[in-house]
Amino acid sequence: KPTITKSYLYEHVARIGKAISSPKRLELIELLAQGEKTVETLAEQARIDMRLASAHLRALREARLVETRREGKFIWYQLADQRALQLMQTVHQLFANQECFTLAISLPKIVIKPFDGFK
Repeated sequence: KPTITKSYLYEHVARIGKAISSPKRLELIELLAQGEKTVETLAEQARIDMRLASAHLRALREARLVETRREGKFIWYQLADQRALQLMQTVHQLFANQECFTLAISLPKIVIKPFDGFK
């Protein structure tokens, strides 16, 4: 099993932090928590231009929070794994605790599995 250096780990954490620093990217993650969607559907549901949705999704993909599959002329996006959903729930809980109110966002329940290293 390859060894992960602290600098590599910090770089990846920073990439994730940058990826979720955009409110629209957080919204896209929330939409993907509901299931796999095309960029066209995500753009429509997030009320943004398709090119902007693609750019946001590219940043999320580079952070390994989402992954894609091609079906004909469509590219389908989905959360990379349960940890992306766990991250969103943690961020929402942190925000709700700091602001002393409950968010009106519903994310699916997740099953937390032991960390098995980066893929």
